[in-house]
Amino acid sequence: MNALVSLLLSFWWVIAPLVMIVSFRVWVRLFGVVMIPEDSMGVVNKMFALVGAHKTLPDGTIIALNGEAGYQADTLAPGLHFGNWPWPYQVTRQPFITVPEGQVGVVERPSPRPRPAWWTPSGRCRSPSSTRSPR
Repeated sequence: MNALVSLLLSFWWVIAPLVMIVSFRVWVRLFGVVMIPEDSMGVVNKMFALVGAHKTLPDGTIIALNGEAGYQADTLAPGLHFGNWPWPYQVTRQPFITVPEGQVGVVERPSPRPRPAWWTPSGRCRSPSSTRSPR
């Protein structure tokens, strides 16, 4: 056993870089750096909010718009992002969805709130005070 330890200690210059390479992603993540590949995006979930006026989500919402705890409206684009520490933020990578040519992609509203009266399914929004009909 002593011979094995002395052999390993004599080759510390080989073992140290190997350990650093293997644990690189863990160290980078602990320092708040998130790497998002170019074929995906990062969805940020803020686990708690200690300070500020907005600590919890308002009733009926599922996406945080003002920095509340929960899924954030701002996502992470591909690239390096700093300041996303692992204790308050959980970042998950989601692949981009591509709609094949000749097909139609439908996006549904993820909020449980009812749509306003002026909302139209065609995508043309009329102002509530408008008296003209849409074109």
